[in-house]
Amino acid sequence: MIYAYAPGRGAVHGLRLLEGYRGIIHCDGYEAYKTMTRETRADALSGTLAFCWSHLRRQFVKIEREASPAPAPVAREALARIAQLYAVEKALRGRAPRGPTSACPASGCSLEAVVRGNA
Repeated sequence: MIYAYAPGRGAVHGLRLLEGYRGIIHCDGYEAYKTMTRETRADALSGTLAFCWSHLRRQFVKIEREASPAPAPVAREALARIAQLYAVEKALRGRAPRGPTSACPASGCSLEAVVRGNA
């Protein structure tokens, strides 16, 4: 993890900081991150963006609020799945890592099952 100060929020600062980096970039939904990885840019990063669940969740909450009183089933389903992921995270917080399949052994669920809606 790295925290770096830049005099602005534009993509140019992130490109300079991450020049030559290949890997996962954990970020929020700010447009500059998407700009940094656009293939149409000659200086585009080769990284993969991993967006924050919290920022994504806010968008579904907004959709559900704006749809009210009409139902927003897709937003409601997304929020339910994100809540399941948060529950897994809460159960794991503070535990020593034991591998990717130890997330919820008591119930037999997996993160993939939660994301796909099979948990």
